[in-house]
Amino acid sequence: LTGGIVGSPAWMQITADFLGRNLCKSGRRYAVAWGALLLSLKALGIVDSPAEMQRLVSTGDRIEYEPVTHTKYKKIQVAYERYYQRLFGR
Repeated sequence: LTGGIVGSPAWMQITADFLGRNLCKSGRRYAVAWGALLLSLKALGIVDSPAEMQRLVSTGDRIEYEPVTHTKYKKIQVAYERYYQRLFGR
């Protein structure tokens, strides 16, 4: 992850729990620009595989999701989607 969210440990944990995924902060400043660079290198054939790209990426802190909290968020999401369908029929 990169951007403003990395300044808030609480939002980082909420995001990891909601997604049910372990997350890593970017270890680089201007991570979005680095991502664009990596995609460009791939398009040009300079970098061939995700493994090569991974070696060029540095990560910071790792945020582990909480399975129990993820389950709670999934239940809330299912209820939200059901109510949304009832209200808007979509």
